Amino acid sequence: MTKVNSYTEWGTLEEVIIGSHYNTHVGNLDLSMQLLYHDNLVRAKRLDPTRAYTINKQYIEEREEDISVLVEILQSFHVIVRRPQTLEEIKSFATPYWKATTKACDNPRDQVLVVGDSIIETPCCVRNRYFENDLLKPIFYEYFLDGAKWICAPRPVMADESFDRCYVDGRPVDDKPCFEMMFDAAQCLRFGKDILFNVTTRNHELGLLWLRRQLGDRHRIHPVSIVDNHLDGGLIPLRPGKLLVNPRIAGRLDNLPKPLRGWDRLNMEDSDENAYSPEELLLASKQIDVNVLSIDERHVLINEHATHTIRALEKHGFEPIPIRFRHSRIFGGGLHCASLDIRRNESLENYFD
Repeated sequence: MTKVNSYTEWGTLEEVIIGSHYNTHVGNLDLSMQLLYHDNLVRAKRLDPTRAYTINKQYIEEREEDISVLVEILQSFHVIVRRPQTLEEIKSFATPYWKATTKACDNPRDQVLVVGDSIIETPCCVRNRYFENDLLKPIFYEYFLDGAKWICAPRPVMADESFDRCYVDGRPVDDKPCFEMMFDAAQCLRFGKDILFNVTTRNHELGLLWLRRQLGDRHRIHPVSIVDNHLDGGLIPLRPGKLLVNPRIAGRLDNLPKPLRGWDRLNMEDSDENAYSPEELLLASKQIDVNVLSIDERHVLINEHATHTIRALEKHGFEPIPIRFRHSRIFGGGLHCASLDIRRNESLENYFD
């Protein structure tokens, strides 16, 4: 077994990358940001495009404090923890089509999909994340030299006309040839042989086609249309037969593959009611703490304020591990997003037949 080996979201965790929030920032609220976070920013009317948003330095410090505790807990379970390079300086950059600023790798799962012994870098959906994975490359080279496969999807041009706006306009997926492949790894959830892929635009459909060709017959990729983009803000598999679900998407779950419709569903019964200033940009919904991280089929890391969900997990035979994990709405991701599992002690299994 190489250092890279992961097929599910619940196998026994042995090695993980945990994100870094130093020098993280909002960046330019351009078209790409508005499309990625459409449901929570635009549809929910939480976005003022005339305002320059920043992240309070205190929030960054508190998030890093909580990350330090997360690392200690994982290490107590004998999990090897790796960290991205720190973004020492925020720099401006430009392509022939747009300008942006570099961003810290705070949510490493967003743009990297691990399938078996393969590291798959996905073609980013947000412009200021274009060079974010560079902060992971020293670690990836180590895994590559140890025998892992390392695949990068074609880098998108990301001009304004590259984006299919059908989802935000409420139209069927557009089939114009000018669109290009754009999708985030966080649109995928892994169930061994089977992978869910959230698809709402032509950009995503092209990504689905590319990923199918890369993985071949070893995996079945199931397109679903449940959220605007990142699937792990809507549901997370905890172990075979059990799903943790954001109740906001309960009415869309008929879109799941037939085998998953029979799995037990636990609702995220808590929400983040922290009263943030109107000056803060809230990228994630109040139910972001559905974004849990499983250490194995029993132990689940979950935000400590989710007390009702913690009790529900206990009733279903889990051993939840409460942890203070502040400001997930600000940083656009919870425990699952802030981590990237590299190795789980598991092999490729079929959970759908």
